[in-house]
Amino acid sequence: ELPVTSLLQQQHDDPGNPDKDQHVLLEGYAIKVGSWFGGNAPRWFTLRSDFTILSSMDKESAAQPSKAYSLSGCHVEWGQLGSKEYAVRIECQRKHVRTGKIGVKKMLTLIVEDVGSMNLWVSGLRCLFAGTNRILCTEGEIGGSTCAICLADFTAGEELIVLPCEHRFCSAGCIERWIVISSNCPLCKQDCKVHGEPMLRKGVWQGGAGGEGKGKGSAGESKV
Repeated sequence: ELPVTSLLQQQHDDPGNPDKDQHVLLEGYAIKVGSWFGGNAPRWFTLRSDFTILSSMDKESAAQPSKAYSLSGCHVEWGQLGSKEYAVRIECQRKHVRTGKIGVKKMLTLIVEDVGSMNLWVSGLRCLFAGTNRILCTEGEIGGSTCAICLADFTAGEELIVLPCEHRFCSAGCIERWIVISSNCPLCKQDCKVHGEPMLRKGVWQGGAGGEGKGKGSAGESKV
């Protein structure tokens, strides 16, 4: 198994806990594709808020990583490989573990346990870039039929949170946690705050799978 642990919710609920590394956004096991000497043994990967991914032999040796990758200017893709395995592919740069010196470009492909683990990695990467003008992945449909943070597809009748830019997110606390990091929409980067407060309205998803929302609702709530 390749379990992945997202620490975003934990740190949001208890940001003052001294036992948690506040720079760690996400961590877990994954199989690195294309490692000549590494074989197919899972390695422990840590996503940090300093735009770095660290690689260790296992969880116990996470404090002494053997490899590091810089995510500055990175590009991210995800999906199923030909083998039907779920993977996240990151175009990044090697980073010296001790000196921090940036090296050659690297295509880092990580095979994870399931679609849920893949979505956690993509969600963590999106949140990492929340305070920047970098858009890792774009949404082709206006508003979108998928939450850009947790990547869950909307279902008919589901309650959503809608930003002033009309981009939509599930009501499971995704956008609320995002706003703690950045007030910019994760898709278009428009500031969602008015007079210092985030402008979030509730809506109900009326579109089908991949469909566009329709209609208007009462004040303070709309059908999207």
